[in-house]
Amino acid sequence: MVPGVLLAATVGALSLFAGGSLAELPTSDDKSSGNRSSAAKEDGAEEDALLTVAEARSQARLLHETYESTLRAMHRRYFRDDGKLPVPSRVLDEVFSDLANRSDVKTRWLAVNAQAMSVEHEPKDDFEKQAARQLTSGKEEYESVENGVYRRAGTIQLFASCLKCHAPAPMRPEVRRIAGLIINIPVKKE
Repeated sequence: MVPGVLLAATVGALSLFAGGSLAELPTSDDKSSGNRSSAAKEDGAEEDALLTVAEARSQARLLHETYESTLRAMHRRYFRDDGKLPVPSRVLDEVFSDLANRSDVKTRWLAVNAQAMSVEHEPKDDFEKQAARQLTSGKEEYESVENGVYRRAGTIQLFASCLKCHAPAPMRPEVRRIAGLIINIPVKKE
């Protein structure tokens, strides 16, 4: 399987998971945004399309596992140190963007206890700063519901291929190096 096929399959699966259908997926020729939330607003069904917190929690956990599995598969099969192929986490940024354009699910990387490769990965608000502290302390996930949005931060284990950049020497081997994955899903107000 080539990286583009793996990404297309992942985006399609995530879009279906986020409540879409294959018939709703825009093609590269489609000039519309493909954003389901704008269609829901036009139909007046925006509130009906929202999930409960329990449903959002379940979907966020499955999304996290899907993203993490995809990241690991890309690292194992396609990433090489020679710099000829893009870093898998950067490729997943495209998946995050694509899913955000097709749904109201927003996802991003979070620097936790390793060197950030982009200032975009630094914690941006109180939730993300607290999430980084909680994940560093050993918790596997941290969550909150604020302003009608379920927010989940979960750990992404950084392995040897990641640590070459994220934790240059000297490094304490006893410290478990992790990144975080933030998933935001709009929810029904309860």
